[in-house]
Amino acid sequence: HQQQWGLFLVRLVWRFLALHAHKVAMLTLFIVSLSQISAAYLVLLLMAVVASPLPKFYRVLYPVISLYLGLVAMVKMIYQVPLLSVQYFNLTTICDASGIQS
Repeated sequence: HQQQWGLFLVRLVWRFLALHAHKVAMLTLFIVSLSQISAAYLVLLLMAVVASPLPKFYRVLYPVISLYLGLVAMVKMIYQVPLLSVQYFNLTTICDASGIQS
């Protein structure tokens, strides 16, 4: 009897998550867009607004939104690369085959 109750509970939770995963994803997009105010996230916010009320648009825009977020993350990482100063790295040390710096 306890196994049946556990199985029922697992199925109920999965069904709840399947029905509301779209809402959780859109809420996360809104929070990310509003917490980091920039023009890049304005496009994301507009896509989320279009995708939120209509599930048909969500199914089409979800991969586009995912690719856009990946692109924004890559551009942010590339933009930060010149901020690394060369003076903090000792370029004269060479590692030998054992991995010990000499």
